[in-house]
Amino acid sequence: MISDAGPLVVDCEYNRHLAGGKSLAAEAEERIKKIVKEARERELKADGDGYYVFSVAPDIVIHQRRTDINNLLVVEIKKESNTESEEYDGLKLELFTKSKHDERGYGYKFGAWVVAEDLKPAKRELKIVKQYKDGIGTVLAES
Repeated sequence: MISDAGPLVVDCEYNRHLAGGKSLAAEAEERIKKIVKEARERELKADGDGYYVFSVAPDIVIHQRRTDINNLLVVEIKKESNTESEEYDGLKLELFTKSKHDERGYGYKFGAWVVAEDLKPAKRELKIVKQYKDGIGTVLAES
């Protein structure tokens, strides 16, 4: 019998956080407002603390459920031909990997933006284009 009751699990499109839904909060900046509006096709309004808050479901996470103690890896993966905003995936990974200093953060140790090359499915390859740590992305390959 397979179980996900262990200390670490792999989840896809996981939209839960503690007792609620998974959302990201970013300081209310025009750059962030523009990125989210283009990707999600909706306006953001700042909350009372001056943050934009928007719901998210990362493609893949390796973590311990119901706690932020073991948030190890968050991955966003797209096909090479996907026309969605690269900036939006980057913003999500940046925010997910920032140090957890308050209730707004997650503190994932690592993040990865992965691209599936558009080849025949049997020959498709994945490449890590950018890695994230402490909210900072480092380019590893051209997208």
